[in-house]
Amino acid sequence: MRIEALNENSFYILLTHEDMKELGISFEELDYSNIETRRVIWTLLEEARNALKRDIDPRSKMLIEVFKGETGCKIEFTLSKNDYTGKLKIKKESPTITALFKDFNRLCAFTDIRVLTENETEKTELFKYRDGYALILSPKPEFKGKLRLVLSEYAFVPADSLLSEQLVREYGSLIFRGKLPPQGL
Repeated sequence: MRIEALNENSFYILLTHEDMKELGISFEELDYSNIETRRVIWTLLEEARNALKRDIDPRSKMLIEVFKGETGCKIEFTLSKNDYTGKLKIKKESPTITALFKDFNRLCAFTDIRVLTENETEKTELFKYRDGYALILSPKPEFKGKLRLVLSEYAFVPADSLLSEQLVREYGSLIFRGKLPPQGL
């Protein structure tokens, strides 16, 4: 189990398959309406409280996102700053893919050898982000796995996270929005 802070209101917990087995739950069983899931979430929040040395109240309002990976899953927690009273639920997957490229050469290399057709993505956004570039793609569901695999050869592809996308949108500078031409940049 690995626990890391993203900022003062967000953190994530990486769980291996062994961690999940010890907690007595599987990815497929994660559903906040399930009492067993609530027990696991409260246990994880207690672990995060100790590891991060923060006052994390399991009864406070928060967004919980769960992403399945090859070695287990990633659970991201975002604590609410306001008194939201709506129903919260666990969100399991983001429809977009965010890829973080170290430099323009890697981005160009991806677009040059890309085995994608223009019909595989609905929308593409390119941002200048930190010292590199970020590409946010909205792939058609049937091409998402293939696209993640190809992208991972050229860029860091965080777990399908709405949080990664929102960080890029908030702190990055938009360069391009539309459909990526099949011949690349």
